Amino acid sequence: MCCPICGVTFTRCLEKRKREKVAYWRCKGKRKCSHVTGIKEETLKIIAASVLQMVSFDGEIFRNKVERIEIQRDGSLLFQFFNGYSKGVTL
Repeated sequence: MCCPICGVTFTRCLEKRKREKVAYWRCKGKRKCSHVTGIKEETLKIIAASVLQMVSFDGEIFRNKVERIEIQRDGSLLFQFFNGYSKGVTL
């Protein structure tokens, strides 16, 4: 995933909570970027499972079918598949 504002690739970050760690994907641009919100990894898994018409997320199937996810300026996600197909999803 790339930031639609500055073009920097999103990176996985872990936040420590009281009893657990929560994974987020965030823009890590060195310059000040107005895209300050991250996307919870669990939310991405739920959305990806839905896009791939799976009951639950399967990482291997995801890696074999999804080439990349583009975050749009309006905050929606565009899933690009290896077969050339794409599907947009609103968060």
